[in-house]
Amino acid sequence: MKKTLLFNSRTLMVLVFGLFFNLASGQTLVAGWTFDNTDAAPNTPKVVTANIGSQTGTATIYADGTNGSSNWLSTASNPELTSFAGSTVNDPRTTPNAGSAYSIANSSANTKKIILKVSMTGYENPVLSFSTRGTSTGFNTHQWAWSVDGIAFTNFGSNTAVTSTTFLVRTLDLSAINGVDNVANLYLRLTVSGASNNSGNNRLDNILIEATPTSTTWNGTAWSNGTPTSSLDAIIAGDYSTGAAAPQGAFTAKSLTVNSGIFTVASGTSVTVENAIVNNAASSNFIVENNANLIQTNAVANTGSIKVKRNSNPLYRFDYTLWSSPLIGQNLKGFSSATLSNRFYTYNTATGTNGDYEAVFPTQSEGSYNFESGKGYLIRTPDSHPAYVAGNPGTVINAEFTGVPYNQSVNVALSNANTGFNLVGNPYPSAISIAQLFSSNSDAIDGTIWFWRKRNGASGSGYATSTGMGVTSAQPEAAALNPNGVINAGQGFFVKVKSGATQNTLNFSNALRSATTGGAFFRNANTTEVERHRIWLNLSNGTEVVGQTLLGYMTGATSGVDYGIEGSYFNDSGIAFTSYIENKEFAIQGRSLPFTSDDVVPMSFKTDVAGNYTIAIDHVDGLFAGSQEVFLKDNTTGQLHNLKSGAYSFASETGVFNNRFEIVYRAALGVKVPAISSNNIVAYKQNGSLVINSGNYVMENIELYDMSGRLIYTKNNIDTSSAVIANLPIANQVLVVKITTAENGTANKKIVY
Repeated sequence: MKKTLLFNSRTLMVLVFGLFFNLASGQTLVAGWTFDNTDAAPNTPKVVTANIGSQTGTATIYADGTNGSSNWLSTASNPELTSFAGSTVNDPRTTPNAGSAYSIANSSANTKKIILKVSMTGYENPVLSFSTRGTSTGFNTHQWAWSVDGIAFTNFGSNTAVTSTTFLVRTLDLSAINGVDNVANLYLRLTVSGASNNSGNNRLDNILIEATPTSTTWNGTAWSNGTPTSSLDAIIAGDYSTGAAAPQGAFTAKSLTVNSGIFTVASGTSVTVENAIVNNAASSNFIVENNANLIQTNAVANTGSIKVKRNSNPLYRFDYTLWSSPLIGQNLKGFSSATLSNRFYTYNTATGTNGDYEAVFPTQSEGSYNFESGKGYLIRTPDSHPAYVAGNPGTVINAEFTGVPYNQSVNVALSNANTGFNLVGNPYPSAISIAQLFSSNSDAIDGTIWFWRKRNGASGSGYATSTGMGVTSAQPEAAALNPNGVINAGQGFFVKVKSGATQNTLNFSNALRSATTGGAFFRNANTTEVERHRIWLNLSNGTEVVGQTLLGYMTGATSGVDYGIEGSYFNDSGIAFTSYIENKEFAIQGRSLPFTSDDVVPMSFKTDVAGNYTIAIDHVDGLFAGSQEVFLKDNTTGQLHNLKSGAYSFASETGVFNNRFEIVYRAALGVKVPAISSNNIVAYKQNGSLVINSGNYVMENIELYDMSGRLIYTKNNIDTSSAVIANLPIANQVLVVKITTAENGTANKKIVY
């Protein structure tokens, strides 16, 4: 709460030192008049501009009948306005100068008025102080009043008249008057009375108006009131970059206004604004670069369009990306104008069995349909984009959004139809925290986020999966990035309605916004410093990676399903290698600490294409980057393979195999290789041939029988674990494959050929 203070002490040193203390405690000298060389009557000026302070030459004293003042007479005889010797009291300069004092005199001037006019734009809590002395027959009453229009005045303070032969300081504190803060013009009116003869006078010297800055202006070279803070409005009137050296750089401000120059929030930096953002210049004068953050704390309306740049991952022709606009008013078609109109999609959760993409146009009008805040869109690259070439890393799309920065809370309706997948997006021109998103919406969604990352035409899942454990993707270059716990500006993503949800909207607010910068188009993981030890495992089909799963041991994880740690498999591909918890597939699994090498992790494998596959480590971290081994146990072949020594290859027929594989961390001692059984044999038809694989067992002979027991094919001396039999003169019948090994016995496998 503001308090009015009137210092009327005659103890000069206390007052003078108090004045300098104010300056050192956040007060700024807005305007000051020291009257050093003021002429005596008849040449005493009726209009005097300030000679010290930030408003030198613009703050003005009027005694000429304008701006609410009286017309004071400055004549050779009996003047009402003249000058006498001044004082250094209340002079804030390093080298004070007594000089002259502005002197008002003569009983004919009783009830006349002097006006001090100053701009308070960018300032609040003004304090008026001056040194004064007066004769016993001079004005014995001083009444001050304030106005913001020069017409309607309000009295404040008490009588400041002085009858003394020495200069005393008078201080009037206007900080309790909210109406004078940050106004374009403040008028301070002095009305005098009580003079009893022509020779009586009052001298005024070193008149100061100090105030607390509410703003600081960048003029292209320096800040007018220092670097912005949460209590200072930042005003840009010249080129400025948060990536440049001091006095430029990142900052926090109470509000931000761009009037001229080019204001750039550089990549890798953040600007935080407590209140509104106003761009009075063109949208190209306010730029938020890729991997930069424009953060706001309070949900107030912004004014003026800006540009936000966002780079995609490397893409090829016909690839897709999930986008979401961080700005209000960005036209969807205009965002990627070279993309074919029928290649803009939203997601309909209720379509089919798992939801499906639906074209935006022509249902919507290309010319008028804008991105909806908090909503995700799947957009294909333009047909002119470079095509896929093996070994070529692809080409980044340098996207650009134009519009008013979004700064409101938004609650996006969620559909629980089918499997409950909903396509949403980051609505802000800053990153948002994944951990905070989960925390704010734990009653609505499960703790997993999915990003589109599939190259067009590639096999396997199209989605990168993200939780507090990390990120995993069928395109391993995405998962190899160092996660940083955020969803960047412009990013669309999927969430899934949780079972038993009690909240039917996904809620975004400024509390989610994060200053974390850098990284790929999508980045993820809990930003809290927790212990993690992780293994990324790739599934390949011989020509490309078709799936990836992440296992890890981390703080807060258990052997069950943990919110924000386990990541469900999106289940958009018939080929997958996942972990298996509570009879469900997970692309990401977290397990409890401390780690023990006795742990066993059940894994699931499924395929709708029979053939040869490979499981390999993509990368590891934590203790797995050291000497800790990682083994893949194949319960079908009986083989225990050290994945740190290389990839494991195997053959599979079509189907779902929830018990075939396990991850273990040490080789069992004294375990004998079991006798071959039907479970160890994989046999399937491929391209007209019969493919047989016995895993870890070396085949000696193969015999094929029909259902009547007739031997129809035999092959001896095979001496390998795999064989391909071509040109069998049979079709569409059940066969029994008999395998004979040298040391592990025989086994039969029934197949349909």
